[in-house]
Amino acid sequence: MKNIDLASEVLEQDFTYYDSKTGENKELKPGGKSISIDQSNKAEYIELSVKQLVEKGPYMNKMLFLEEFHKVFSLKIRLNFVIKYRLFL
Repeated sequence: MKNIDLASEVLEQDFTYYDSKTGENKELKPGGKSISIDQSNKAEYIELSVKQLVEKGPYMNKMLFLEEFHKVFSLKIRLNFVIKYRLFL
């Protein structure tokens, strides 16, 4: 998207993202449903989309889970768990 010249392309996209937990489109910024992406704001859209994905998306949820998992369980228990289930946490 970064390299697309939006002056020549028609994107039916606004400042929203699909939330798989709720099944709804949510706004990346206030009023995002009514803001169409164009050449002048595509960099902001990319920045907000990446921020949403990294900070609040599934990746971050996994990282938070692993952080808490490591706090609660000792190294020996974690190693036994990994060996038993052949996981790579």
